[in-house]
Amino acid sequence: MMRSLRLIIVCAALAACQGEAKPKQNTSQANAEWVALKGGCFDMGETRIYREEGPVTEVCLKPFQIWSHEVSNAEFAAFVKATGHKTRAELGWSAADANGPGIDMAPGSAVFVPPENPNAMNWWSLMEGASWQQPLGSKQSGYDPSAPVVHITRDDAQAYAKWA
Repeated sequence: MMRSLRLIIVCAALAACQGEAKPKQNTSQANAEWVALKGGCFDMGETRIYREEGPVTEVCLKPFQIWSHEVSNAEFAAFVKATGHKTRAELGWSAADANGPGIDMAPGSAVFVPPENPNAMNWWSLMEGASWQQPLGSKQSGYDPSAPVVHITRDDAQAYAKWA
């Protein structure tokens, strides 16, 4: 599911770039190439088991191009080094932030944590300090330069796509 979510975020970010000049290929991945996808419609969401993932909504994407591999932490690190970009997970929220949750939230992100009881409904926990540099939260790193970047928002993905 997390892989699907990352793919959707990257697809949305790249689709948002449609009409702009095609981004230059990042040369840090010698085997990377742009792949054309037809686009189409699908049902996003799920309500039978995870009510919080509803309502089910039809989403339609125009034809777009996507990179042939996920963006790695090392590639995202190059973007951050070049631009000074800070992700939403690194910034947190102020109650006054427009389009925010309306409350103060320390920097962090949701981390997948298998519960002791596998029948528990929520396997996600908000972890203070979790970011692309510390995927498991501030107490544990879990950082692997070759792993796909995580804990980024659509805005973070769009900023990366524009830079790339």
